[in-house]
Amino acid sequence: MSDDSDLTKWHSRGKNWDDVPSMIQEIRTQCLEIPNAYQSTLLPAAGLSINDMLDFPLPKLVPSQSLQESIPYLRQEPSDPLTKTCVLSLRHLPIPMASVITELLRALPQAWLDGYESIQYAHLPGKATTHFPLWVITFWSSVVKLRGRVRKYWHNARLWLERQMRDPHSPERRRLAREANDLLALLPWNRKKAGAVSDNEPDHQLWRYLSDEWLQSDDENDMLEMAWGIRVEGVQFTNKLLTLRDIPEEEYQAQQRFCWIYELGCDIIEGRQVLLTIGHLGPENKHWVAFAIDGKQKQLNYGDSWQFDPNKDS
Repeated sequence: MSDDSDLTKWHSRGKNWDDVPSMIQEIRTQCLEIPNAYQSTLLPAAGLSINDMLDFPLPKLVPSQSLQESIPYLRQEPSDPLTKTCVLSLRHLPIPMASVITELLRALPQAWLDGYESIQYAHLPGKATTHFPLWVITFWSSVVKLRGRVRKYWHNARLWLERQMRDPHSPERRRLAREANDLLALLPWNRKKAGAVSDNEPDHQLWRYLSDEWLQSDDENDMLEMAWGIRVEGVQFTNKLLTLRDIPEEEYQAQQRFCWIYELGCDIIEGRQVLLTIGHLGPENKHWVAFAIDGKQKQLNYGDSWQFDPNKDS
């Protein structure tokens, strides 16, 4: 019985890629993965801020001939030793056009099966003598996607913010633009949206909020979901809470007059909402303060414009 997982029986044997078993296909996939040791050197990590992602050095695309007209990119020679200097050079060497990369990715499965082991920068005069690992094609493809699907839009968003910060007619608009611009140095570019938003899309999809573009349905749903996650109660809520301090828990749960506040508490905890309200500090301290009860974090947050410490006796 033959072992279909034996690479030597498939590699450089004139086989057709369509006939290759899944285990051999997985080996090819591993050969095209950018090694973990080089990931953060070549591409911005998911935890980098949007500003750091925009400033991360990426190679430019240059006009290049089609595969049929140029020196072959794919080579059967083994890749050259990959030194640190060689890896760093990948950040600056221009890469071929997206159409050429697409052709390479389409041809790569069969080429790998036929024994091709390396790739060269055939579009750059004088650089076609160096043989790079095949995963460099994956790097090229990642650069094209990052430039076209993320960086382009956030670059325009940053320029848009700069224009808003210079708005001569609206101090409030300038203030909001400065705050948003500060957040670009904090918000990770490729993490899932945080907070109440649950569509599992990455943060870099938020660029439309900083542009003159029409928002998409996902953006509108995000705002509705965030609004749903906030519940506002009037000052009677804090007054009612104060009356519960000296009431036994059994009475609190049993009496009908406390039913609404009990159900409200369950909604906040189970729905992982945030309740916003305002309370008065009493006749000895005539001052209003803000409270935020966070059902997700199970925290009571306190805000006082006079910066009174709630942990100290007045």
